[in-house]
Amino acid sequence: MMEVYKTKKDSLHIVTFPVGDFASNCTVIFNEASKNALVIDPGFSIDPVYQLIQKNQLKVTHILHTHGHFDHITSSSELKKITKAPLYLHQGDKHFYQDLTNQAGIFGYRLKIELAPIDYLLSDNQIIEFDQGSLSLKVIHTPGHSQGGCCFFTENFGYPLLIAGDTLFKQSVGRTDLPGGDFDQIVDSIKNKLFIYPDKTVVITGHGPTTTIGDEKKSNPYLT
Repeated sequence: MMEVYKTKKDSLHIVTFPVGDFASNCTVIFNEASKNALVIDPGFSIDPVYQLIQKNQLKVTHILHTHGHFDHITSSSELKKITKAPLYLHQGDKHFYQDLTNQAGIFGYRLKIELAPIDYLLSDNQIIEFDQGSLSLKVIHTPGHSQGGCCFFTENFGYPLLIAGDTLFKQSVGRTDLPGGDFDQIVDSIKNKLFIYPDKTVVITGHGPTTTIGDEKKSNPYLT
């Protein structure tokens, strides 16, 4: 399995890897001592996520989503059925999830899927506590790529870390030509809600390589 990002602090691990035809980045955070795991954006195919879970004998307790586009969320129902973990998504993208088959159909994919219900709706500045407090994730609502787009911020690995989904990329921003997209809004979200974090903040993007807040402030052509 190709890894986009991997690190650990004590028994807490984070690993990010591309999933499916669109190479959407899935992030798994787990505690090797307790075996509890949190999954962000399972993606289009469950196989890589499930293999990691099986290999490390993990118990998934949370399934979070940065947004509701099908390349990030298609396998979530199946993962929930296997693990019994609850699904989290912002209200602004709930309609995308409920219309998953039509979403995929636009790109030529025919899906037969029984959707599991969303259990919890994410909200701006919400704190997600994982593994009895070994990790805290702050929810940052960042509309623009979609109306329910969210990022997740933590400092539990000893440095600032942002999981940005399709809001911010290395030298780019999320596309805004899909339903619910708004270029001015995504620029506003990034400049006013993400660029407030330290320049050294590592950014795990929704596709492709990681970057830092400082690098994107300096040279992202969409933001300078």
